[in-house]
Amino acid sequence: MGSLLIVCSAAIIAFAAAIYPDQSAVPELAYMHGRGVLQNTAGAMHKRDDSQDSDIVIHSGVTPCPHLSKELIAQHAKDNVVLIMVVDKLLMRRFGRSWIDNIKSSGITYWFIAALDPWTSQALGSLGVTQCFNAPMDKLGYKGTGTGYQWGSHHWHQTTWNKVYVVKTIFDMGYHVMHSDADTTWFNDPLPWFKLVLNNFDESTPHALFSTDSLETMNDRGDIGTERSTSPYFNINTGVYFVKQHANGQAFFKEWLRWHPKEVGHDQDGLQSVVRGYVHQGDKTLPHPHWDHEKRIIWCATVNKTAVSFLPVHMFGNAYTYINGQVHKHYNSTLYEVHWVWTGGSPECKIANMRDAGRFVDPPEYYGVHTPPDKVVASAKAGPVGDDLQLLTMELDRPPLPEGFNQLRMEQTEEMVQYHLAAGSWQLQQAYFGIMAALALGRTWVLPGYHCFCA
Repeated sequence: MGSLLIVCSAAIIAFAAAIYPDQSAVPELAYMHGRGVLQNTAGAMHKRDDSQDSDIVIHSGVTPCPHLSKELIAQHAKDNVVLIMVVDKLLMRRFGRSWIDNIKSSGITYWFIAALDPWTSQALGSLGVTQCFNAPMDKLGYKGTGTGYQWGSHHWHQTTWNKVYVVKTIFDMGYHVMHSDADTTWFNDPLPWFKLVLNNFDESTPHALFSTDSLETMNDRGDIGTERSTSPYFNINTGVYFVKQHANGQAFFKEWLRWHPKEVGHDQDGLQSVVRGYVHQGDKTLPHPHWDHEKRIIWCATVNKTAVSFLPVHMFGNAYTYINGQVHKHYNSTLYEVHWVWTGGSPECKIANMRDAGRFVDPPEYYGVHTPPDKVVASAKAGPVGDDLQLLTMELDRPPLPEGFNQLRMEQTEEMVQYHLAAGSWQLQQAYFGIMAALALGRTWVLPGYHCFCA
């Protein structure tokens, strides 16, 4: 097999050289000639497409999720808090198993999944999930379906609003509600932290906490309070949030949902108008919010008896802070969750990031396992390990960081970007050889390490 690898690789490299004859096409990196060294490891190719349905099998006679009731929620609520994840079959197929696996390993016990359609309800039953309920259809603002999970699509927009309808229904039962998107990974139980910063859920401010898309925190090291950069000039993200019971709570949700029929976009767009008002898009018909910088709160613009604050970025992360910045490590902070936001143009980008973090649960077929099930060593995080896994990867000639690169002046930003693009092109040109060799040999291509000079 080794001689075959050498012959095939040589043929592929010769073919690739014909397609990309000018290996010094990037002038700034002309001194970095040379191809990456192919490395071979033992094992069989997988051909699973992430766009396909998951491996969840609906068993005949399975008991689906029950109807929602206050008594059902009370069975698992803790300190009158419940964590809700609302999901339809499109997201359940992609992220359902992983979300369930991670929420259990985090130590969180007070969670429920709201199923938006019969398939999801039956799928949860087939997986043995009992902490679930069928979303109350009479409370929802949208009852349509979609065929694809795509940011900005009509179905995606409307489904985000359904999450708010479900959360409001639980809130109206008298519970403090924590919301989590399906593409969120929970690492630790945040309830002790919420009790600390929300004064054991009394009427004091803030009343609600929301995540953001911020790349960094403004908190000092050791500051585990709400985010110091809480400001009406920052975009809010509704992937993770907490609303405690307070006198104006129902009015807050009513005002938020009032924006749904206005067709302003998804739930997040509506919330921006509620909290940030005029500051959001300069709409002169909206009032200004009251911002108390010292207390790190914003009194909502259109419902001014609810005060919100932001979750600290170094403890409640997103894909940028986890992958690019590793902010929680720099601050030596407890990481509660990561919301895998749209760092790329497709759900596959989210899944790739989750796999890198060891937090995506793949079926055995993904790993090329043909070993009988009773012979496979399984791991919830690393996946099953078979006897015939065949991989191919390579070492790239990665450009070094130029001296003084991160200290360049602002007016030299364009130079930094151009070096970043040139370095990326140089590394990708090398990777083409490995990708084609993997295709020719029928092996799973393992991405090599890249140097990225600009986030």
